[in-house]
Amino acid sequence: MPLPALVIMKMLGVPRDMLFKMKEWSDDLINFVGSPRTVEDKYERARRGVIAMADFFSQLVAERRAQPKNDILTYLVEARDEQSALTDDELVAAAMLMLFAGHETTTNLLGNAVMALHANPDQWEHLRQSPGSIESAVEEFLRFDGPVLSTARVVARSHELGGHSLEEGQRMFVMLTAANRDPKVFDEPDRLDIGRKPNRHVTFGKGAHFCLGAPLARLEAKTAFNELLKRFQRIEVAKPIEELDWIDAMVMRGVRALPVRLHR
Repeated sequence: MPLPALVIMKMLGVPRDMLFKMKEWSDDLINFVGSPRTVEDKYERARRGVIAMADFFSQLVAERRAQPKNDILTYLVEARDEQSALTDDELVAAAMLMLFAGHETTTNLLGNAVMALHANPDQWEHLRQSPGSIESAVEEFLRFDGPVLSTARVVARSHELGGHSLEEGQRMFVMLTAANRDPKVFDEPDRLDIGRKPNRHVTFGKGAHFCLGAPLARLEAKTAFNELLKRFQRIEVAKPIEELDWIDAMVMRGVRALPVRLHR
């Protein structure tokens, strides 16, 4: 968690000592993003997290107006004040979205990739022997067990799809993880293959909704695994996968904690 969180915080201009408070607010927000209705107080917790984070960014926006800095928040303020490109609410919402999406997803990408390598030690060894394959490995981590299960869409017009009637205004969950295991697109889709090419996964979405942070997520994953490969001979998950505490949500895909043993 600290790697992607501290990176996006620095880019936005959020003080480093806010790390765990940001994580606390983000955990409250996760309850609203595709979690079951059985989660206790999910709406109240989400409301609390949204209000706390919005208040924080509203104060930070005021500071940047008074004293601009070389960070994304300052650029957003300038887009609001000089170009009327954003309302005040949109400015704060954009900062909140960048912070939340900028660390939760990459945290899960790193954790899921470690679990995949633990279950496929031959691929870890392949990566150690061929560090130049790190870029294709990251793409395979994104495909094999990506950090986002689904994305929500609203039906623009009523139509038939795959024998089902979709009505205008209905909300749907598009299952990205299912698309990434489509046997019509991928050979042996359930096999981790860090050298897989081509690799037309849809983890970052597509078209106008393509993930804004895709280049950053790829860079962070590449950097993290390059360092792990330099420092350790082997990474071992210290608890059975089935006993891990998975995030209970329709959108996010990852565990709340991942105990590991690192072998030099």
